[in-house]
Amino acid sequence: MKEKINILHNTEVEQFFKKIGMLTELNNGEIRCEECGNIITLNNFRLVFKENNELKFLCNKELCFQYRLSK
Repeated sequence: MKEKINILHNTEVEQFFKKIGMLTELNNGEIRCEECGNIITLNNFRLVFKENNELKFLCNKELCFQYRLSK
């Protein structure tokens, strides 16, 4: 099965969150990194993925990214 991968430039992150209807949650600090629990911001957002039909987010810490890749 092929999976679609989208890449965002850092200037497009705010528009992405607006498009998925989560800009208010982002601005209110309600979105957390799936691995470390840090609050996701426009400055530290790295990745979004779907798990069990739910959007999950990762911050830009290399350890969080590497841990997620190893799963």
